[in-house]
Amino acid sequence: MSLGFLTLDIIIILVLFIGTFIFSFNSGKKNVVKFTLSVYPTILIFSNIPFNPTDSLTKILLFVGIYAVVYFVLKKNFTAPNNHSGGRNFLDSTLISIASIFVLLTIYYKVLPIESLYSLSLPFSGFLIEKIPLYMTLIIPMLIIFITNRRDD
Repeated sequence: MSLGFLTLDIIIILVLFIGTFIFSFNSGKKNVVKFTLSVYPTILIFSNIPFNPTDSLTKILLFVGIYAVVYFVLKKNFTAPNNHSGGRNFLDSTLISIASIFVLLTIYYKVLPIESLYSLSLPFSGFLIEKIPLYMTLIIPMLIIFITNRRDD
């Protein structure tokens, strides 16, 4: 399915980007950063589970369960500065949205076997899967978060 020159995969990515951007712009980047940072301990715990479920749906539910626990713990112990105003808020929201989309694509391609449920065929998917190692796909969003975490002291 396509809408003009946009394929369904690109439309999904654009909708996720616009959703995270609006959420970050309206409610503050703190919430989107919490969602993004919760992925890191979740991936660590998920990859070191002593048993290996064979069903894709079981793996997804296990990942989401671990993610929910980590997010709840991080939510209680996380503080971040308030939103900036004007252009800085727009830039921060854009960068944080890019970081969150990058993390979601990392989960899709490198951590969970979601391809059995839906196969995303983005033009850059081969590059993301084969060329960039997992640690780099996790460092890039962290760098974006650190860049947007500047203070006005």
